[in-house]
Amino acid sequence: MKTLIAVGVCVALLAVPGTADAQGMWDLATDFSTTTNDDTSTWSYRKGPRDTHTVLPNFGDFGPFTPGPKQGGWGGGAEDWSNPYLIWNNTPFVQNWYGSVPDIPAGSVFGTPAGDSELIASWLSPITGQVDISAEIVFRQDHGPGSNGIDYHIDLNNSAGNLLTGSLGDATSLAGTTTGPLGVSGQSVSAGNRINLVMDSQGTGAYDVLGVALTITQVPEPATLAMLATLLGVCLLGMRAPRPL
Repeated sequence: MKTLIAVGVCVALLAVPGTADAQGMWDLATDFSTTTNDDTSTWSYRKGPRDTHTVLPNFGDFGPFTPGPKQGGWGGGAEDWSNPYLIWNNTPFVQNWYGSVPDIPAGSVFGTPAGDSELIASWLSPITGQVDISAEIVFRQDHGPGSNGIDYHIDLNNSAGNLLTGSLGDATSLAGTTTGPLGVSGQSVSAGNRINLVMDSQGTGAYDVLGVALTITQVPEPATLAMLATLLGVCLLGMRAPRPL
């Protein structure tokens, strides 16, 4: 009987909300939408200026890719190079784009800021609490004429809430040049706040093809952690209880 109770407690433990499950973790690539991009969507794909950014207006196909097919992304429209764009490799294959952008991983997101407009991946918080922010930016193409690297920022709502800033690359950077893991821990947010990953070309935007990763993870509140610890203790004690002969 005690064992059955312990099993029930363990099931309850696994069901406690607030742990890092599908309800408490948001990922730019996993959650990428091919149908929704507006001011109310949890993820939106946007263009600068940084403090007055707007959504990229249209979804269209970009290509060619090898092995293909063409991949969909948000921008000004299909293969509109005048706007920033953000594309999702929605295949199980590593893709090569235009023969000069190699090794775009399956399921990953990549894009380019325009010369006079930032590329922004934005998360609209559905919760009030604390979150951990993790990100990484990597060049997917060797640099060439007109490219001098990028500046990047992670901010809360706008530049006044800047959380992290840096620069990446120069005119000689090779594909694979990366920021490495970027992170902000225990950031307080309210429902309706935005976490923005902002990427801005230092040159014309040519050759600045960027792999973009961004994950937001809800931090369990202390009361939730205490409850989890109590449940875990009960679970372990129940599992260790001797069975009657």
